[in-house]
Amino acid sequence: MSSKLILFITIHLAALIYFVELLRRIYLRSKDYELKESRETLPFGLIRLRHVITLFVLSYVVWVIGSFFLYYYFIDPSLIDSSGEVKIFNLNF
Repeated sequence: MSSKLILFITIHLAALIYFVELLRRIYLRSKDYELKESRETLPFGLIRLRHVITLFVLSYVVWVIGSFFLYYYFIDPSLIDSSGEVKIFNLNF
C-alpha cells in the first residue's frame, strides 16, 4: 500500500471516530437537559435537533463517498483497471 492510501484511510478513520464521539455527546446532552421544543425555542420555528443530526449524518456520508471519488480522480487513477474491477489491495513488495 502506498503512503498516500494509508494517510487517506487514517484521515477517514479519525473523522469517523470524531463523528461517532460527537453524536454520542449530543445524545448524552439531549438526555441531560429536558428541553421542550416549541415555536419560541426552535430556530425559524421548524428546525428540530433530529433534523440537524440527520443533515449532519447525510453530509458525512456524502463527504466519504465524494472523497473516494476525489482520491481516485486526483491521487490514484490506477485504482480501477480497464475491466472495471477495483484493485484496492495491490501489494507489490
